[in-house]
Amino acid sequence: MDTIAAIATMGARGGVGIIRLSGPDSLSIGQKLLQSPQSMWEPRRLYYGSFHSSIDQRYLDSGLIVWMKGPKSFTGEDVVEIHCHGGDLNQRRILEATLAAGARIAEPGEFTRRAFLNDKMDLSQAEALMDVLQADTESALDAAHAQMRGTLHNEVERVRKEMLQIISHLEVNIDFLQEDVPLFDPEVLASRMDDAQSEVEQLLKTFRQGKVLREGLKIALVGPPNAGKSSLFNALLREQRAIVTPVAGTTRDYLEEKLDLPQLPLVLVDTAGVRETSDPIEREGVFRSQQQIEEADLLLLLLDGSSPPPVELEEWMNPERRDRQLIVRTKSDLATHETWVTPFPFDLELSSETGEGVSDLLQSIRDRFALNEESVTEKALVTKTRHAGALKRTHIALSEAATALRSAMPFEIVAGEMQLALEAIGEIVGVTTPDDILNHIFSEFCIGK
Repeated sequence: MDTIAAIATMGARGGVGIIRLSGPDSLSIGQKLLQSPQSMWEPRRLYYGSFHSSIDQRYLDSGLIVWMKGPKSFTGEDVVEIHCHGGDLNQRRILEATLAAGARIAEPGEFTRRAFLNDKMDLSQAEALMDVLQADTESALDAAHAQMRGTLHNEVERVRKEMLQIISHLEVNIDFLQEDVPLFDPEVLASRMDDAQSEVEQLLKTFRQGKVLREGLKIALVGPPNAGKSSLFNALLREQRAIVTPVAGTTRDYLEEKLDLPQLPLVLVDTAGVRETSDPIEREGVFRSQQQIEEADLLLLLLDGSSPPPVELEEWMNPERRDRQLIVRTKSDLATHETWVTPFPFDLELSSETGEGVSDLLQSIRDRFALNEESVTEKALVTKTRHAGALKRTHIALSEAATALRSAMPFEIVAGEMQLALEAIGEIVGVTTPDDILNHIFSEFCIGK
């Protein structure tokens, strides 16, 4: 295994920068730069000194260096960290000195990949580390830290062990098939498959909430032109993010911003008013808005109660969207136009101008989607589509295995279905994950991680 190096701190103007090395030559390369004899180095102890090029002895910087002896390190290998002054050029110069001394530049995510390969973490925890680095809401960060601590890992491993035991009992029945009477009761094994299937199903049920925590609840503000979408968008964000004018069709493209409510991160999307138009720019905006409507977790249908109902009202009231739609009457500070049928089934009324009703809207969203704090920090949550897909395949294979067993199918066929289930759930923690999936996962990391 060769020795890799990369800048671990990416801030170009930071006060302190860290260059990380991992591999068998980490210690010797660090000693070349600090020009210190090996006898003075102890693991996990910081040393101060001047860093010099091993090629021409040119002074590079002064700072601290520390050595973590494997396997007691992040990667499980010998790791050296050079703590120098920040600045992009300064860090790159020291990095180049480590390469000249025998290291090679790390690939994206290679430090974490080595930690995974050396059993310092499983694949779900490695992915959670990426989520920690990318989290931009408190809820997303809490969920990522919980997964790093092993909440999902523990649940998956518990089900995996149960499935392994079922497979071993099936194989015993196969080996002693000539005895006519199986050593393990098929109905008891089928019931255990049912139990495993129920546990997988419970995990799957957390995916919707977990995905919301990780990515945010996508809320699209939709409705006819001039219904107050951009005004509400600004009121929720408490800043003038979207342009607001009395002219219909001001918003030509959708705007997207994040809003972090307690235990519920939101992604707000201000869409262009949907209407027939000959303007090619506005027409493209309408098309993009319709895409956002299809992708949103929740639609806020905004209708201006102070103006006559839009001619497309029935289309906007599409019953297929009702379960993910809140109908909001805007401009409630103005009188209701006489042409509205009373009572009209508004879910909420608000005024972006006065702020009245805005807090009620947020509370309604919280009541509908929010998680309690315990479920975020303590319970296993499925936050990734990859994990959910693996669990779905596990669920199907377990069901097929139980059905085959109860139908008196040969134990070999039942064991084959159980093996498919085992392989599927193993992909979550990296036990049976194909190399192309591993390559894709770690390629999304930054080079220094």
